[in-house]
Amino acid sequence: MKETIFLLINSLECGGAERVLANLSKALEKEYTVFLIQLYRQTEEDYPAGGQIIVLDDGKKRNRLGEYLFFKRKLEMYARQYRPQSIVSFLLNACLCNMIANTGAKKIISVRNYLKKQFKGIKLSIWEFVFKHVFVRADMTVSVSDQMKRDLIRDYGFDPEKSAVIYNPYTICEIQNAAREPVEEELVSIFTHPVIINLGNVGRQKGQCHLIRAFAALKKAADDIKLVIIGKTTNTEYVDRLRQLTVDLDVADDVVFLGYRSNPHKYLAKSTLFALPSLYEGFPNALVEAMLCGLPVIAADCMTGPREILAPDTDNPGAKIVEECEYGLLVPAAEEDFVDAHTPLTEDEILLKRALELLLSNAQKRERYRQKSLERGNMFAMDSIIEKWKEII
Repeated sequence: MKETIFLLINSLECGGAERVLANLSKALEKEYTVFLIQLYRQTEEDYPAGGQIIVLDDGKKRNRLGEYLFFKRKLEMYARQYRPQSIVSFLLNACLCNMIANTGAKKIISVRNYLKKQFKGIKLSIWEFVFKHVFVRADMTVSVSDQMKRDLIRDYGFDPEKSAVIYNPYTICEIQNAAREPVEEELVSIFTHPVIINLGNVGRQKGQCHLIRAFAALKKAADDIKLVIIGKTTNTEYVDRLRQLTVDLDVADDVVFLGYRSNPHKYLAKSTLFALPSLYEGFPNALVEAMLCGLPVIAADCMTGPREILAPDTDNPGAKIVEECEYGLLVPAAEEDFVDAHTPLTEDEILLKRALELLLSNAQKRERYRQKSLERGNMFAMDSIIEKWKEII
C-alpha cells in the first residue's frame, strides 16, 4: 500500500515554484498517494499536476490572521482524514500553514527565495521572526541553493542536520518537445532578427528595466536586434513604467511584451540568447529552461542561484566584471528597482550591455555556450532530482 503525502502550496498559477511542485506531484504519484493542496482557488492558468487536488479556500473574505487560522483548521481536518506521513510545503504562506497546523505529519518546508531581497521594512522583520521562531522547527528544510542553505543556518539558526539542498527538477523531454512547436504566424517575423529574450514574471524582482536600458544602448550599434519579454504581470503599474521606458528610449517598436504564454519554450528556441537581469532569485527556472532550449545565457550574479548554475565550481558571489564562466556569462546584479530613460547607464548596465554585445557579435562563442547550456541543463533531470526528495519524505 502506498504511503500518503500532502504537497501544499499557495496556488498552481504561473510561477516557478508552482511549476516545480506540479511536476513533482506527477513524478511522486508513481510511488505515493499524493494530495496536492492549494490554499487558494484554481484558475485556467494552473499548471497541470498529478495527485488529487484539494482547494482550501471557500471564497469568503478574511484578514490575514483569519486566513491562517482557517487554513490551519482545514489542513488539520484533511490530515485526520487521510493521515499523510509528510507534508511538503512550497512558498511562505503555505509553509507557515504547514508549521502551525497540528497534523502529526513530518513537516518539510521548501525555502525558495532570498528573504532579505524579497522584503523590506516591517514585512522583512515579521518574516525574519517567523524564520527564527517557527520555520526553524521544521523536521526538514529544503533550500534550492547551497548559498541559501548557508544563509538559513548562519542568519536564522537552522539545524544543519535538518537542512538539505535540492535543485529544481526539469522534465527535459517535455521542454524540448515544446520548444519544437512553431510560433504564431503573426510573431514569425520577430524571430527573423537576432532576438534577446527574457522569461519570468514581469516585475521589480526580475530587473527587466535594466535589460531594456542596456538593450536600447546596444541598439545604437546593432540596429537589427529585438528584445522579447515573456511573463505574467505581477505589478501593472511597474509594467506600464517599463512600456513608457521603451517609448522614452525610442525602442518601443523593438521591445515585444508577449505576456504570459503557456508554452514559452517555442519562443526561447527561436531566439539568439537569453538574459536574466534579476535583482534576486532562489533558483531561476527560466535560466535552466532557456539552457535546455539550447540558448547561450547571461545572468546577473544575484542572490541566489545563477552562480551555482553557471559557475558551480566557484564560490565568489558578486561579479565585478563580465565573467565568462563554464556554462554562461555572469554580470553584476543591479541594486535599483527602476532607472528612468534620462539617467546614464549604471555600471552594471554597461557590463550587461557588454555581455550582450560579446555574444551577439561572436557566433563561435554563442555555439560553444549553446552546447554548454545543453550539457548543464541535462544535469537537472527529474529522474535524478526526484530521488533526493524521496530520501527525505
